[in-house]
This record gives sequence, structure tokens and C-alpha cells, in this order.
Amino acid sequence: SHPRVSGRYDADYQPFSFAGKQTTAVNAIKSFLRQQKIPLVVVNLPLTKDYLDPVRLNREQKLQQWMLKQTGEGFIFIDMGRQWLNQNQYFADPSHLNQYGAAAVASELAANPQIPWP
Repeated sequence: SHPRVSGRYDADYQPFSFAGKQTTAVNAIKSFLRQQKIPLVVVNLPLTKDYLDPVRLNREQKLQQWMLKQTGEGFIFIDMGRQWLNQNQYFADPSHLNQYGAAAVASELAANPQIPWP
């Protein structure tokens, strides 16, 4: 069992902003990779239902909306965040994949037609 910390008190989300440094950094990476003709694939990894309390769910929805606005011109967003909400066998704790979850994510990404594999 792991200690439960409400999303309201989870400091992991505090420094993230949908403007400012993070957006500037993403735009710089997108620009550089576009010039190099290299696609950028961002994957939102799966989380559990236990982890996604109302506060975290709201932040995840905002992240998804922001990422979808970034897509296009070589930027690919794959949202697996809510794919395995009740598949606890894939998680070491409510927000971190274990070896089985990591292997399952790798298999799904390898077969994902959105990713332009060489």
C-alpha cells in the first residue's frame, strides 16, 4: 500500500504552467526538430483511477487540451493517460508503471500507426 496524497496537496503539478517557460521550451524543441525534419512524439503515460482524483483529473484534462493544440507540423501527441485506469497489475504504485506496464506501453507504441517509424 502507498500513502495517498490528494491532488490538492501534490506539489508535482505546482511548477507546471501552460504558458511561460514550458511553452517556450516546447516551441523551441518543435522548431529545432522541424528544421531537422525529425518528428516529435510526446506520450502521456497511463495512470490509475486511484491516482486521478478530481484535482489531478482536471490538470490532466488541461494538459490534454494544451497538447492537442500543439499537434501538427511533426508534433504527435499520444494520450495513454486513462487507458488502463483499472489495470493495477501494470503499476508499481498509482502513478508509476512497473516492468509489465512499461513493456505493454512499449508494445503499443511500437504498433502505433501515428508514429512514423523509420
